Amino acid sequence: MSDLAGIGKTGRNRLSKVLERNPGIISAKDVAKLLDLTSTEANRVLSRWCADGWLYRVKRGVYISVPMDSTSSEILIEEPFVIADSLYHPGYIAGFSAIKHW
Repeated sequence: MSDLAGIGKTGRNRLSKVLERNPGIISAKDVAKLLDLTSTEANRVLSRWCADGWLYRVKRGVYISVPMDSTSSEILIEEPFVIADSLYHPGYIAGFSAIKHW
């Protein structure tokens, strides 16, 4: 991962708006709707934020945020089952993973 790059006032405002509405998983569709962008523009914005270290790409079109006060782009996923549920819905967590989590 790259180090965190600077982000301007407009970029920070846009990112804050996205993170307020989508605290977990962020998609291009969500960004396009919130910021009134085309899907191409939304993907470009997400790609830029990811390259600058403000978002982490989970898979194509799916991102999670790096905390705004972070000094590096390394992230610790506190709730991996929330991400798994979003990616593989409908589904469930079973066996040892479920027992260990609870």
